[in-house]
Amino acid sequence: MAKGADEKPQPTPDYIYFAVGNLEEFFERAKALNCLANDRYHDQEAGQIVKRPWGELSFYVEDPWGNGLCFVDEKTLYTGK
Repeated sequence: MAKGADEKPQPTPDYIYFAVGNLEEFFERAKALNCLANDRYHDQEAGQIVKRPWGELSFYVEDPWGNGLCFVDEKTLYTGK
């Protein structure tokens, strides 16, 4: 057996962000897969499409391995500028 083959995967320590042109389609797919985040971020529902305080339109999910993912409408992507 290869080294690490029997080890349990560890989730990433931070969110992975995806800028997408069809946010609603990704949201509907995540909803169908029952992976929308149940938490609240910045006093907002994480698992709903919401305009975040910095202007991004986004929602959060958790993949089967516990990784946090965020899908952002590419037209509202915050770049720090």
